[in-house]
Amino acid sequence: MIKRAGQNDVDLRGTTEFQLVERGRQAFVQLLKADTFACEFGRSVWEFAINLTRLQPYGLTSTDIRWLVCKGLLKCANETKLSHGARTFEPLNGLKFSQNTSCVLTDAGIDFVRHALVPGDAPSIKVDSDTAPVMDARPDTEHCIDVPRDLLEYPEQSAPASFIWPEWNDLRRELRMDGKVVKRFRVPAPNQETILRVFEEENWPERIDDPLPQTETAEPKRRLHDTINALNRNQRNQLVRFHGDGRGEGVCWEARSPVDA
Repeated sequence: MIKRAGQNDVDLRGTTEFQLVERGRQAFVQLLKADTFACEFGRSVWEFAINLTRLQPYGLTSTDIRWLVCKGLLKCANETKLSHGARTFEPLNGLKFSQNTSCVLTDAGIDFVRHALVPGDAPSIKVDSDTAPVMDARPDTEHCIDVPRDLLEYPEQSAPASFIWPEWNDLRRELRMDGKVVKRFRVPAPNQETILRVFEEENWPERIDDPLPQTETAEPKRRLHDTINALNRNQRNQLVRFHGDGRGEGVCWEARSPVDA
């Protein structure tokens, strides 16, 4: 029986935790390998941190990862420029991800995931609500959790295509995705271009706040709605879909294949 700490025996199989592990099995295997290799070589676990874009193709969405962070099973941070050959990180701004975001399992996450992937009973896990990405080195072998070798040798699925992010070129006034032109503006479209510029400046997070300047003549939610519709119209290659956040206060985006268009 796998339990939550401080509670009576509660079988976690079939819960959100297990559903995530089942759906993103290969992603969790890679995260376990990263931690195991860090312990093996006595290095900081962050030197083996895995970029978000390498986890998403294996079935973990940004929402899944935020949930895991809030449960204390995963820690994320933004990688900065290399310093003397070492990988360096800085804390996230809340739960805001970017192309530079990388992740590692917490001790609770390692313990939980390995027992979710390997049949058998497991000890209780401690759920930590602290979302701050503590940069623990965790090089001491006494803190390492033994992971069965057969799990580390779990056969990898065929490598999925890398997650592709849009690119906005402000000088060319051009939006591209996977090298293909999505939109190119021949005449000024200040509202659309403002949204694309902010997405690019923030490394294409899932959502941004409404960046359009307030005016006395335009109702903000209506103007944002109209601008989002305009972004989705007349795309040369329909590879990006923009939509509202459900409150009229922000813009979200998602990649789509030509088949979905």
